[in-house]
Amino acid sequence: MINPLYGLLIQYALFEATTISVNGNRAVSASYFQNQITETTDINGSIRQRLFKKLYFDLSGGYRLTSYRASATGLAINREDNYSYFNVRLTCPS
Repeated sequence: MINPLYGLLIQYALFEATTISVNGNRAVSASYFQNQITETTDINGSIRQRLFKKLYFDLSGGYRLTSYRASATGLAINREDNYSYFNVRLTCPS
């Protein structure tokens, strides 16, 4: 199997206090399970807004797909895990 690997990050400062970013990754790696490999694709995005010159409000989320494949011939492995995630955070850096 070819081991394609990519990563892409696009970040844009909409205003001085607002940043938007989109990120995508794909990797093929060894699995924790015997005679398997994993193909993982991850896409996510975030928005960061500075508030009152001291606080940062972060809103992010994404989607991940992990496919398990056989690394040896003759094995019937067909499993895919996918999920979405979401994060909201308010921080005050020192």
